[in-house]
Amino acid sequence: MSGKSIYLHALKQKKSTLAGHERSKEKKRQSKNEIIDNLVFEPKNYDLSKSKIIIFDDVITTGRHFKAAQYKIKEKFPSANIVGLFVARKVWNNDSNF
Repeated sequence: MSGKSIYLHALKQKKSTLAGHERSKEKKRQSKNEIIDNLVFEPKNYDLSKSKIIIFDDVITTGRHFKAAQYKIKEKFPSANIVGLFVARKVWNNDSNF
């Protein structure tokens, strides 16, 4: 399929969650494993094994959701080439939040 693009919305959340940047200090952020457990492929018959995959999201805050999605895809398609594309990045006052 050289030269052709395909749009797939294959990875979805099982249940909607509050965005990390919208959580209060009392509500701790989800761990990478909690995020991974909440992701599912729909439909389940995609063959992305030799694909170049772009994970597109509006804002990257800590990178936790990107890394979880990347892990979930690699788990099923280990040879897939995965990159992230984000519209904006959260700027932290203290780099220790990363």
